[in-house]
Order: sequence, then structure tokens, then C-alpha cells
Amino acid sequence: MHSRYTRRIADEPIGGRPVEIHLQVRRFRCGTRTCPRQTFAEQAPHLVERRAHRTVPLLRFLQDVGLTIGGRPGARFAGRRTIAVSRMTLIRLVRALPMPSASSPRVLGVDDFALRRHRRYGTVLVDVAASQIVDLLPERTAASLSTWLAQHRAPQFICRDRAGEYASGARQGAPDAVQVADRFHLACNSSDTLERVLHRHAAALRACVRPDGDQDAPGPTEPPSLRLSPSVGPSQAKRARRLARYQTVMRLRGEGLSITAIAAEVGLTRQTVRKYVRADGFPEWAPRRTPLSAGTRHGEYLRTRWAEGVQDALTLWRELEQRGYRGSPRTVQRAIVPWRQGPTLRGRHTRRLGRQPREVTWEHRPPSAAQAVWLLLLPLDRLTVAQQLMRDRLLEAALEVQQALDEITAFRRLLHARDSTGLEPWLRLAEASGVPEIRSFAATIRRDQPAVQAALDYSWSSGRIEGQITKIKLVKRQMFGRGSIDLLKQRVMRAG
Repeated sequence: MHSRYTRRIADEPIGGRPVEIHLQVRRFRCGTRTCPRQTFAEQAPHLVERRAHRTVPLLRFLQDVGLTIGGRPGARFAGRRTIAVSRMTLIRLVRALPMPSASSPRVLGVDDFALRRHRRYGTVLVDVAASQIVDLLPERTAASLSTWLAQHRAPQFICRDRAGEYASGARQGAPDAVQVADRFHLACNSSDTLERVLHRHAAALRACVRPDGDQDAPGPTEPPSLRLSPSVGPSQAKRARRLARYQTVMRLRGEGLSITAIAAEVGLTRQTVRKYVRADGFPEWAPRRTPLSAGTRHGEYLRTRWAEGVQDALTLWRELEQRGYRGSPRTVQRAIVPWRQGPTLRGRHTRRLGRQPREVTWEHRPPSAAQAVWLLLLPLDRLTVAQQLMRDRLLEAALEVQQALDEITAFRRLLHARDSTGLEPWLRLAEASGVPEIRSFAATIRRDQPAVQAALDYSWSSGRIEGQITKIKLVKRQMFGRGSIDLLKQRVMRAG
């Protein structure tokens, strides 16, 4: 024996009080003259690691805190347990852990997630059968996916969305795997197609609302619930600026300029210019949707109570507050202003022209294209009478919308029933459609037909992948967006 020394080791607290172990360690001298180590100290691997200042149980606890909670909140949590540790120490302990090894699942799910929203995206790989994250890639390119697949055992199924990069990467890295398109994304693609059709039929959207002076207008006690939202909408100044840009776009288009040239001239994106050119009129902005909009829980209750004769704003606000509404009384007052008939408002809420009160009228705004899609695709038994009337007027105003709706509904019914034999007949019908958007949608389905057919043949989908992406978002928000992808991978893959 050469000598002795004392190691001071922090341990888990007992009874809310910190504990420090004083461990006497013996140092030995090696008797072999050719040994490169002249002296060495004895170790206690079950108690403390070499050169560590914390015991193994305390170290494992802090690593678990860093993985589960994160740096700054983990340091606060440890401080309440009388464990002195900094946020950077917790992050350093997490980074020191060995990187989890990526497995090779039979059913692999692929999707993208935002490392920095609208700027940088990564790829998450999920074992769909086990609902566990397999790996995180710093890019969302075909090359990164194909490289990962080449380094692991090829999966039997690859669930993905409609992104072309992932389809190409899967074909390159695992050519024998069956690619399965996600049915939810297919349904969203069909809704987007119908929305593009409605963008061209602005006149049909304007025909949805009841014209002034209609004889079958609702009575004085029935709120005009034809609108999908009670919001007044954008200011007239903003609308005037948009209208001026729209007129400039149409004038330049009439002069023969291309979409790209018009976008550069006016200062708009090509998507906006294309939307203006395809529309048959000025596309109005959709009214802002609020917690008191039609179709919401509080909005429907407000309309029911108004129809029952309760027309005092403060009383209605108190009833809504008891049902969980968090808005102000002024919000309820603004919501019921269009329902009042004639100059019945008093005080500061009365719109005055000089000294004479002016009747407060409500101009029904037509629904946006997105709201009209919701109105057309919702089951008829879930629509109110006014909404059914709006739907009927929309379909009567544009027969092309009716045709597009029938073909989109047939496709969505195909997805819901997973009719594996109905895809090819629907494709032939859609490719011969008179609606250009339907033909374009059918062309995209035809290019990805094997994956779409697999979505009808197999039960796998990307639902579990979306759940894992939600967990990644939670961890990223806990990290305040400051952690790199290696720290993010440690936390999401070791969290289980």
C-alpha cells in the first residue's frame, strides 16, 4: 500500500437533507518494475464511477431528470429536492449518454418535422408496429432517407405521406419495400382539390348568402345564421389595397404577361397571382373565426338562447361564462349586434349619424372557399337548416362544383371503405372529368398509384407517426428551440 486519501461524493438526499459520502480510498504501489503504472487506487464501481463526484444512483437520477424535463426546469426540480446542479450540467450528462442504436423495423413510418419552422426540417423514422421513434435525420431529402435505408435492414412496409422526396428515397434505398400512402393525407389532398375548384367560382360563393329583401328571410327572433362566422372581417382599407392589386394583376394578364412576370411586377407570390387569375371574381377574405362563431359550442348555445328570447348581452355573457367561456362581455355584445332589428341599441353602442340613431344592419358575407369545402363535405344530418340552404344555393349556382363534389365524395368514400377494387374505375372516371382540377388530382394519384393502392389493401397508416411528431414538438418547446438534433434525439428516443 502506498497511501490513503478521502473522496467526497454527493449522494441522493435523505429526509430533504443533502448527503455527502466521505470514502477513504487506498492507493497501491505496483511491485512489477516493468509496469507503466507506478501507483493505482482502488475503485468502488457500484457506488461511484472513476473520477466522478456523484454516486451512481444520483447520477442516474440526474440523467433521467435531464432526459425527461430538460436543463433549466430540471435544475429547478432538482433544487426543490435539495440537489445542487446547474442546467448545463444536466445537458452535459444527457449528451454524455451513448447514442441509442437505431433498429430495423418491419413497418417503417417516415415523415418530416420542423427543426426551425419554415426554415429547416428534419425526418423522423418510426416503428409503426411498436409506435416508437427509430431515428431522427437532420434533413428531409431523398438522399438522407436512401442512405439510412441502405445502412439498415430493409423494411417490408414504408408508410409515408404524399411527399415526392420520401417516395424517391424509399425507392432508392429499399426498392422491394411496399410503400403505403397515408389515407388522411389523401383525404386532405381531395379537400384541397375541391377548394381549388371553389376558388374559381367566387360568384357561386357569393350566391350562397341570402340577397337583401328576400321574402323567406328569418324572422325578428331568429338570428341570421347563414354565415359561417359572425366576424365583421377585414377593414375596408385592407380590402381596397387587395382589390387594387387584384385589378392590376388582371390588367397585366390581359396584356399577355406570364404568371412569373406579373408576380415580379406586382410584388406577389406566383401562388397568389395564379389564384387571382383562376378566380372568376375578386376573392374575398374569409371572416375571422371566433369562439362565438356558428358551429362552435358557445356559438350554438348563444344562438339557441337568443332564439328563446334572451336578448340581454350581459345575461348571455354570464350564462356563457358558467359554461366555460373566457371572453369578455364586449365580445358577446359585438356578436349579437347583427341580430338586433332596427335602432334598438342604446348608449355608447348605438351608431349615430349626427344626433339620429342609425339602424344597425348586417351584410352577410359569403363563405370562403375553405369554409365552403367544410359545408359541402360535412354530412347533411349535421347541418342546420340555414346551412343546408346555403349548400343548395352553392350547388345550384355552379354545376361544375356539383360534379367535382360527386367525384371527390366518391374518392373519399373509397378511402373510408378501403375498397381495393374501386381505385382503377375511379381513376378512369376522374381522368375523363370535365373539371380540370379533378383531372390534375387524378394524374397525381396515377403517378403514385402503387402506394395509394397499398393504402387500400393494408391497414397501416401514418397516424402513429403524427403522434410521435406531437411528442417531438413538446420536447422542442421544453428546450425553447435551443437544443441541437443530437440532444433532441437523446431525449425523444430514450424517453420511450
